Amino acid sequence: MELQNLSRPELAIVCKLFGALFYYPPRDFNQFPFGTYFEEDEVETPIKEVNQVLNSFKFTKQSALQDEHDRLFTIQDDMPAPPWSSMYLDKESILFGHSHKKYCEFIEHCGLGLREDVTDPEDHIGLMLIILGMLIEDEQEQHVKEMLGDYLVTWSGYYFFNLKKSASGSVYCELADQVKRLLELLCTSYSAQVQIKNNYFHPVKA
Repeated sequence: MELQNLSRPELAIVCKLFGALFYYPPRDFNQFPFGTYFEEDEVETPIKEVNQVLNSFKFTKQSALQDEHDRLFTIQDDMPAPPWSSMYLDKESILFGHSHKKYCEFIEHCGLGLREDVTDPEDHIGLMLIILGMLIEDEQEQHVKEMLGDYLVTWSGYYFFNLKKSASGSVYCELADQVKRLLELLCTSYSAQVQIKNNYFHPVKA
């Protein structure tokens, strides 16, 4: 089975899985239900694209995988592809910018609430995918449209472009490709109108 053949509830599960792979460090994967997939010789789920992504993670050396996650997702001044939306949508390219505040207000409006006792921004690509999956599961159709068109797809394409340039051959490139396709399918399924917004982030040149 392929992504385009999945039901909306099934797509919600894939959203949350791919979001978790982006957000959580590989050393913590065994703390989550999807970690059991890595205990088998080869990952076999009913979904072709999920198998491709999970197997690319499984067959990458653990230390190299963790190093790549640290390089791409640990806050630093010269990040090649920051995973937070406000770095792209705010003119100042800063964390916790105006777009972050607006997005947090949207989450609360959806009735999901913000995370407690955390210091990192809510607008991380992985967390946003998890929220998207929750909205789909809750059948909040209008909010799914807003999430896609106003908050996520407005910057994710440019983020994936930068990520792939800075992580050529990485498992995170495979993940980015599949998430991009997943978001395109969801935009079509929900007839989401994607706003055109400026992306202000400019990678630091070596």
